[in-house]
Amino acid sequence: MAKKKSEPTTDETVETAQEDVQEEVTETPPSELQQLKDQMLRDRAELENFKRRVNDERIKERKYAQLDVLKKVADVLDNLDRAMNAQYADVERFKEGLKSVVKQVELVLESESVTEIDSLHQPFDATKHQAVMTESNPKMDDQVITEVFQKGYMYKDRILRPSMVKVNHKEEK
Repeated sequence: MAKKKSEPTTDETVETAQEDVQEEVTETPPSELQQLKDQMLRDRAELENFKRRVNDERIKERKYAQLDVLKKVADVLDNLDRAMNAQYADVERFKEGLKSVVKQVELVLESESVTEIDSLHQPFDATKHQAVMTESNPKMDDQVITEVFQKGYMYKDRILRPSMVKVNHKEEK
């Protein structure tokens, strides 16, 4: 009966690998080992410097992330100042000036991924709307927004501010 050769254990495999590495190390001349050690130290230092640079850049980006938005807001503020200091012959021209500033603010918000929540005549959604009043109008559907007191806004996929609304509530008969 032939004896089966057993598979080496993990410990035996590790020992064999260590012996192979030891043989290679003893065969490697000391000058080459020193070169490899020096290269390893330089590579490690380079990696640490890279990590530090990336971290410093990330900190700067966060620190100045709002710079572009603030420049846009400063432009809007300048236009408001001009509108307040201008001499208008009638109220309609003043209103037109303010409308253009409001449009400018809307464009700034839009460029920063801020969008208005469409609320009027929409079903009430507690995640997007804050009901501050109710009314009972039999001509309208239940839980539909009948009036918007303050616009709500989304920033990308998050609520920046909910809309303040009046909601229709049909009374049960």
